[in-house]
Amino acid sequence: MEQEPRIISSDEFNARVASFGTGMGQKIRGRISMLSNKGKGDLLKSFRLKTRKFYGEIDKLSYTFLQHGVFWHKGVGRGYTMVSGKVVRVSGSESAREGKAYASFKNRVFSPKIISDVAFNRKPEEWFNPVIESDLDRLADLVSEMRADQAVRATNFLAEKKLIAID
Repeated sequence: MEQEPRIISSDEFNARVASFGTGMGQKIRGRISMLSNKGKGDLLKSFRLKTRKFYGEIDKLSYTFLQHGVFWHKGVGRGYTMVSGKVVRVSGSESAREGKAYASFKNRVFSPKIISDVAFNRKPEEWFNPVIESDLDRLADLVSEMRADQAVRATNFLAEKKLIAID
């Protein structure tokens, strides 16, 4: 028994996708709340969902937040950098800035002097990517569920149009 396809309006599509984005944002906010460092309040306040529409339908979900959220995620900043997957301390951040400026002035590459090749206690606190990765399949399923019938109808229309043109 073939089921008649249900046509979903652009408004309903937008509402469902935006609702999904809001739900994912709440999960990410929960991950931020579990962070133990200071500054998480500012990060929570700055966290926002943005959507972009293309021909009246949402085609992009993005999240904006303060830059220090990225440093937290990677476990770097204030003289710590990531080298070969390990967080290491770089000698003097002030001298590193001067070294970068001088190197760029001379069109050279700056490689900071590493104090120790031993990893420090600083660990990346991945609060963003795990939530996105776990929910990405659900978003794909949601969009395909709402737009699969439309894609099939468009394919059938093109096939019928080609058959008529051949005759």
